[in-house]
Amino acid sequence: GFSGNGGTTCVACNSACLTCQMANKNLCATCNFSSSTPFYYATNQFCYASCPSTSYNQTATFTCIDCTSPCASCTGPAITQCTSCLGSTLTPYLSGTTCVSTCPVSTVPINMICQTCTSPCATC
Repeated sequence: GFSGNGGTTCVACNSACLTCQMANKNLCATCNFSSSTPFYYATNQFCYASCPSTSYNQTATFTCIDCTSPCASCTGPAITQCTSCLGSTLTPYLSGTTCVSTCPVSTVPINMICQTCTSPCATC
C-alpha cells in the first residue's frame, strides 16, 4: 500500500500495511486482510499474523484488542478468558481461566498458576 499527504508525494508502505503513516512507512494505519499479517494492533500500529499475548484476535474486524485487567494475557474480552494474570493486581493467580486472590482449596500456586494438589493430598 501507499500513504499520501494529499499532494503529489506518495510513500511505499511496509509490506504488512495496506495503508501507513506518512511520517513512518513502518507504522500501519490499516492491514491487508488477505495477507499473512491481517490483524491490526493500534497500540503500536503494527500488523500481526496473530495478536500479541497482551491482546486477543477480534476476527470480525481483524483487530487486536487489549486484554481486560486483571488478565495479563487472554483469549477474549471477558475476565474469565485469561491465560495469565497481572501480578500487580489483587488477583494475581490464574485458576483455570480466571484470576483469583488465592488459589482454591486442593490447589497450590506454582509460578502464579493454581495447580491441583497431588493425590492423595486434599490440601498442599
